[in-house]
Amino acid sequence: MKTCALAVCVFVSVLVTSSLAEEDRDGNWWRTRRELDKAVYVTGMIDGVYIGTAILTKDIMTKGDPTALDSLTAGTKRLLVGVKVEQLVDGMDRFYSDFRNRGIMAWAALYIVGMQISGATDEEIRTWTLMYRRASSEASAVYGH
Repeated sequence: MKTCALAVCVFVSVLVTSSLAEEDRDGNWWRTRRELDKAVYVTGMIDGVYIGTAILTKDIMTKGDPTALDSLTAGTKRLLVGVKVEQLVDGMDRFYSDFRNRGIMAWAALYIVGMQISGATDEEIRTWTLMYRRASSEASAVYGH
C-alpha cells in the first residue's frame, strides 16, 4: 500500500512539474494563481537570486574582476533586502492589473516591482516596462504564444 501511495505521489509530482514547465509564466499565468501559489513562486525566485548570487560570487572571486562583486551585491541588496514576499506579490498583482503588462514574463515583472519598491524613478520603471512589453510582443510574434 505504501508503495502504491508513493507511486501516485511521484506520478502527480511529475504531472504538475511538467505542466508548469510548459506554461508561459507571464501575467496571464500569474492572474490564474492562488495567493499561496504566488507566494511560493516569489519565494522561489528570491531563493534563486540568492543562489545565483552565490554562484556568481564564487566565479567572480576565482576567475574574474572582484570589483564586479560590489555591483552584484549592491543590486541584490537594493532589490530584495527588507522586502517582504507579500509586498512583491501585491506589487505583481498591481503590475499585471494593467492588461498591457500581461505578456511580460513573471521574472521580469518581479524585477520591475523590486525596482519600484527600492525607489526607482517613474521614468526608469516606464523604460523597463516598455522594453519588456516590446520583448514580449516580439517573442509572441516569433513563437506564436
